[in-house]
Amino acid sequence: MVYTDVLVDWAHLLYLVCFLTAAKAVGFFIVTVYAYFPFPALLDRFYLASQGLQSWFSYQLGGAAPGSAGKASPNGNRERLLAESLVEGTPFILETHTALTRDGFVLVLHRLVPKTSGQDGPGAPGQATSSSTSETYVEDRGPQRGRSWRKVSGESNGRKSGGGSQSLQQHIPTSSFFSKGPGSAAAPAVAPALPSAAVPTVTGTESNAVTPLTPGRPPLLMVHALMQDSESFLCGGEEHSLALVLAKAGFDVWLGNNRGNRYSHKHVSLSPSQDAYWNFSIDELARFDVPAMVDYVLRATGQEKLAYVGFSQGSAQAFAAFTTDLAMAKKVSLFLALAAPPRAKGLSSSYLSALVESNPRFIYLVFGRHSMLSSTLMWMKIMSPQLFVWTVDRATDFLFNWSNSQVSAARKVGLYQHIFSYASVKTVVQWFQLIRLRRLAFYSDDSNRNRVPVEYDLKRLRVPVAVFYGGKDTVIDISALRDVLPACIRWHMEPEYEHLDMIWADTAKDNVFPELVKLLHEYS
Repeated sequence: MVYTDVLVDWAHLLYLVCFLTAAKAVGFFIVTVYAYFPFPALLDRFYLASQGLQSWFSYQLGGAAPGSAGKASPNGNRERLLAESLVEGTPFILETHTALTRDGFVLVLHRLVPKTSGQDGPGAPGQATSSSTSETYVEDRGPQRGRSWRKVSGESNGRKSGGGSQSLQQHIPTSSFFSKGPGSAAAPAVAPALPSAAVPTVTGTESNAVTPLTPGRPPLLMVHALMQDSESFLCGGEEHSLALVLAKAGFDVWLGNNRGNRYSHKHVSLSPSQDAYWNFSIDELARFDVPAMVDYVLRATGQEKLAYVGFSQGSAQAFAAFTTDLAMAKKVSLFLALAAPPRAKGLSSSYLSALVESNPRFIYLVFGRHSMLSSTLMWMKIMSPQLFVWTVDRATDFLFNWSNSQVSAARKVGLYQHIFSYASVKTVVQWFQLIRLRRLAFYSDDSNRNRVPVEYDLKRLRVPVAVFYGGKDTVIDISALRDVLPACIRWHMEPEYEHLDMIWADTAKDNVFPELVKLLHEYS
C-alpha cells in the first residue's frame, strides 16, 4: 500500500513537471516570436479571439450578451493600471518614496496624501508643499577607501528656481545603481553593507518634498501578500480599497513594496538578471525590508510610533521581524494581521502536496532561481480580462479549494489585474517549508531534513496584535496560532471568507474595514 502511494505521488509530480515544462516552452516561444518576428498582430488577433470566445460562453451560460466581453475592464484595455492611476478621481494623490535597505535594495513606498482644494500635486489640507526640510543622506566620495555616507541636514528639497527636483542618484551610488540592467556588466555577487541611516528621501510626484504630517493623522504602514504589491490595497474603487478607506478615516497611509516586485526592483549593485539578486526569502524581508520601511516612515513623519497592517505574507514577515528585532518592534503601536499565516495548513491539491514535500533542489530545477511564475504578466496581457479571471478562479480552486464567491464577477475583472507581482522562487520554497513544518521557521537548505529547523518564537511578540481571518480560509491554521500569541488583543472571524476576501470581498467594506478603523483609532 505504501509502495502504491509513493507511485501515485511520483505520478502526480511527473504530471506537474510536464505541465510546467510545456507552459514554459509555450511562453518562451511566444515571447521569442513577439520580440524577433513581425507577428504582434497575431497575438492581438489571439487576444480578440479569446475575448469573443469568452463572451460567447458567457452568453450561452446566461451571462452578458456577445460582444460585451472586456467592457467591464476598468481601463478598457489590457494595460494594467499603475498605483498612481488607481487613486485618480479620489480625494488623494500618491507620493512615491524610496527607502534603501542595509543590503542594498531600493524599496518603493507609496503615500496617500489628501488634496487641497483644486490641488493635483503633493500636499495636505491647509499646508503648502512648495518646499520642506528633511534629512538627506548622500554618498561621501572622499579620499578614503570604501563607501561612507554623510548627512546633509536642513537641506531644502522643494521646488526652487533653477534647482529642479532631486533624483535618487544623489542618495545612492550612481555608478552601479543605474548601469546594472539586463545584459550589463556583471555585478558583485554580494551587495555592499549600508548603514541603516542611509535612507534616501522621497522621489515625489512633482518634487522631493516630504509633505508635512497633518495634525491628527497618525502614520500607518501597509504591506502586501506574496507575489503582490501595493496595488492590491488600492484597487477596487474608493469604497472597496482598504488603503483609501483608512486614509479617509484620518490616517497617514503608507504602502510598502517588498524587494523584487514591480516597484521595488532596483538594487545598488545587482540586476534582476543575476541569481544573487533573487537570493532572498521571508528572512530577508523580515531582517531588512520591514525595518527599512518602518524607519523611513517614522523619519519622514517625525513620529515615534506607527501602526502596521499586513496582509498574508505581509503579516508573516512582520511576525518574523517583530519577534527577532525587539527594538524595532517598540516602534509599532498596533499590528493588524489580516489572513495571517504563521501557522499554515497543507494544500488541497495532491499534485502541489507532492511538490511541497519534494526536495528544494527539485523545485529550483523546475522553477529556476529567479522570479516565480514571471510569465503570468505576459499571459495577463494576452488573455482577455474575463478569460484571465476564469483562469485565476480555476487555479485557486485547484490549489487551495477557494471558490472566490465573495467577490462579484464584475469586480474580479478589475481586481485580478492586480493579483500578481514578482517574487523570488526562494520565498516560495520557504512557504513550502512553512506548510510542511506547520510553523514559521527560518529558511533551510537542508535537503535531507536531518537538522532541526530554527523557528521564529512568536511568544516573544510584545506588539499589540489583532488577527482577522476567514472561516473558510484553507491556508492558515488559526487553532495552532491561538496558542502562541499572548499579545493578541482581538480575534475576528468572518465565517464565509476565504483568504483573499479579507481585503477584496464585496462585504469587506462593511464587515472588516470599520473594525480595523476602530482598533486603529483606539491604539494610535
